[in-house]
Amino acid sequence: MKENDYILANILNPGFSNQDFKDILGMNMENTQILPYSSYTSSPFITQNELFQDNNGNFSEQKFKDFYTSNVGKFASFNVDQPVVENFEYSIFDSSRKLNSRVKDPNFRFNVVSNPDRVTTGISGRN
Repeated sequence: MKENDYILANILNPGFSNQDFKDILGMNMENTQILPYSSYTSSPFITQNELFQDNNGNFSEQKFKDFYTSNVGKFASFNVDQPVVENFEYSIFDSSRKLNSRVKDPNFRFNVVSNPDRVTTGISGRN
């Protein structure tokens, strides 16, 4: 039995993403589990939770089944680690970036404007 349960963590922290579970709660694949569906439906914490009750206050197995199914899918992606370095975007001028690494959009834009007075600025010649 592992110390963390992914389904219960999602019930208690509905706004958390997988990254939040890793960073804030310290959950990982070594210390987190999902029990079989029947283990949850026999628990009073699940059957008496208002999140899974119908309009009459009775346990709605369909609501829990939908919740369980969606979280099993999220748990499958819980194991996928994407290091920050792989997603890092380097400056186009960074000389320390690796070959074929991602480069930020330099956002170079050329705007054509009218110049009725033919005024020039900047370098006008060289010695």
